[in-house]
Amino acid sequence: MTHPICDLPDNAPDELVPAPQVAREFNVTLMTLWRWDRDPRLAELGWEPPLKIRRRNYRRRRPLEKFKAALRNFGIAALRGAPQLTGAQPARGDGQRE
Repeated sequence: MTHPICDLPDNAPDELVPAPQVAREFNVTLMTLWRWDRDPRLAELGWEPPLKIRRRNYRRRRPLEKFKAALRNFGIAALRGAPQLTGAQPARGDGQRE
């Protein structure tokens, strides 16, 4: 049987993806990945902390693909007016920041 997200057999070993490649896939900087690691709202969507091997950060492919799908679904739900994550603050209608 294959994994529904990334079309890998369930018993196949998970690929480790280096942090620079993850940053390119999400079109963000390494600093942004560091911030995401500390954001509890993204953890709710499935963002996992990195695996450290010899002072380098790696991510497992399957959780990354699941996170991409969750992020995509969250974006679609937000466009439809669904509730936001528990840690998100509602937008103010007057255009000012708090």
